[in-house]
Amino acid sequence: MSKKRAEKVTCPIHRLKKKEILWLYEHHCKHGHRYLEHYNCYLQEHPEVIEKVGFLDIECSNLDANWGVMLSYCIKVKGGEGILKGVIDKKDIQIKDMHQQLDEAKEKITRAEIAAGDLKVEIATQKETLSEQARMLEKMEEYKAEISSLQSKVIELNNRLLKLHE
Repeated sequence: MSKKRAEKVTCPIHRLKKKEILWLYEHHCKHGHRYLEHYNCYLQEHPEVIEKVGFLDIECSNLDANWGVMLSYCIKVKGGEGILKGVIDKKDIQIKDMHQQLDEAKEKITRAEIAAGDLKVEIATQKETLSEQARMLEKMEEYKAEISSLQSKVIELNNRLLKLHE
């Protein structure tokens, strides 16, 4: 019975850095050849380097290449026993709601800033009594307070989004 040879593996030079290629060139295997020539020996003598290969399957809501939502995934590791898997749950969907709330808050800020700007123009152009101008200034302060409140809500929503993405 003859010995079966191991499958010859070529060195993946296109994926290596110059430093790694030079190391493979300068070091030798047990046969006295450079690791670049006997890459199989390198893999056997350095098992921590062996690449892991996996097969990925993704299920999504839309097969259009531009946009879609991933519903689930699984990864089968080549030569491995188990399957890594995951499903999109309610927590992941809530991110969309938070994005919508963030957009609404930004829109309210824009409207409040426009209203505050309109009040400034109105104050500058109209010659009203001091009491009328004081009332308008109070309204401006209310708008500023609303803007400040909405901005802190936007910051809070951004922080929550960042935590969910981690």
